[in-house]
Amino acid sequence: MSTCRTVARSLILVGTVAAGALGSAACQRPRPPALAIDAIKMADMGVTGAVLDISLRMRNTDPERLRIERFEYDLYLDGQRLGHGYHPDAVDLAGFAEAKVSSRFDLNFLLLPGAIKSLLQEDKVKAEMRGTCYVSRFWGLQGVPMQAAMDVKLRQPKPAPAAADGPPQEPAPAAPGRSGATRSKR
Repeated sequence: MSTCRTVARSLILVGTVAAGALGSAACQRPRPPALAIDAIKMADMGVTGAVLDISLRMRNTDPERLRIERFEYDLYLDGQRLGHGYHPDAVDLAGFAEAKVSSRFDLNFLLLPGAIKSLLQEDKVKAEMRGTCYVSRFWGLQGVPMQAAMDVKLRQPKPAPAAADGPPQEPAPAAPGRSGATRSKR
């Protein structure tokens, strides 16, 4: 009788430990994707603000597929917070795969001190992103912290080419029997 109780208790204990291990593995927070800032480009600038295009590379550091439903972040340039940005579209990453992502960041000059405005005129700054990516799990979304820092070159928008007064004109054809060269008179 005592042997049956011991076996039953052992089976219950093994079942409880196995269920706990499976449950903790399922609830384990996924590793955040590796994040790198490729470039920050000034897309447009107006009197009261600017639009920055931020190019990122995201890499899945796990062998399992990772679906990032969206992410949001705070952007810092040389330690000065510029504001809050987000990327509303989902990003699917296979195991150890990498994807390029672009995020548009609206910047309001009316809310920024002058020191930060002068940073936007620099050629190279230290950019840092701190935020949360929301990863799709079987029970819903789970927030995973993400962070990246890198020295980046601020690319200013290229000015539009100046329009000529009219369409470009082709040179007039040379007279027959003559080359385009002119002869000097002596």
